[in-house]
Amino acid sequence: MSTKKRNLYILMLANLLVSASTTMIMPFLSLYIETFGDYSEAYVQRWAGYIFGVTFFSRFYFFSDLGTNWG
Repeated sequence: MSTKKRNLYILMLANLLVSASTTMIMPFLSLYIETFGDYSEAYVQRWAGYIFGVTFFSRFYFFSDLGTNWG
């Protein structure tokens, strides 16, 4: 097996693990935000949505830029 193919398989596995971890964290994110203080339920849910959404937006923004410039 060539080095490039081996590295591709390692990156695919790492991407799968990161994506699975992100989806497993989502149900507990609002519970973590509630520990910061006494906030309303709507406030906590809104911030949990912002945090979860920003991760995918930043991935889209930065990796699309990298692919355009270096791909």
